[in-house]
Amino acid sequence: MAGLVALRWSSVLAARGGIERNADAAFGKLCRSFQPAVLAYIKLAAPSANADDVARDFFAQLQKRRTEAANHALRGRLRLYLRSALADFMKANVKGGRSATKPGAALDRVFDTAWAQVLIERSLTLLEAETRLPVVPPAIEQLTLPFNDIKPYLTNIPTANDYARLAATLKLPTNSIAVAIQRLKLRLNELLKAQVADTLLDPNLLGPEFGALRNSFF
Repeated sequence: MAGLVALRWSSVLAARGGIERNADAAFGKLCRSFQPAVLAYIKLAAPSANADDVARDFFAQLQKRRTEAANHALRGRLRLYLRSALADFMKANVKGGRSATKPGAALDRVFDTAWAQVLIERSLTLLEAETRLPVVPPAIEQLTLPFNDIKPYLTNIPTANDYARLAATLKLPTNSIAVAIQRLKLRLNELLKAQVADTLLDPNLLGPEFGALRNSFF
């Protein structure tokens, strides 16, 4: 699980006083953990720009303005705050940053899809780590299938041919494989909800925000 960012949006925004400097660093780290979404947006909005350079400048400016984020109209959801801040930055600093041929809805969609991918990949990494623990969580106990063999089917629906191939490869009954995949999907769903919750100020926003994630990816 090395490299995963374990920060909560609410904690980063609330930091005050003696930990202000640490909060600035945490704010920057948390926002940069969603760099794939920022890059996807930039590449669609301004294809001729150097996306890496634009992203670097955007994050640098964002970190300097951490305290402003606490009063932003969209501060309740990190996804919406970051997407809005990026749109404003692009319009102000990048030539052709939001052209008429790339309407806001298209840019928002590509950002949200990449955002969802970040959270899903992070959750899959956490899930794989759990399968290797000496004592695994009850939700995935007695799992004997190699994780990499069934990972593709945790975010996709296996077909009858997929089950047949897995059964032949793993030398296990298809019903055992189906049960294992379903249990892992349920645990993945729990981990994903926790990841989404960490990007919100209000727990009551989890339902709609999780729904937005599923609409963007699944």
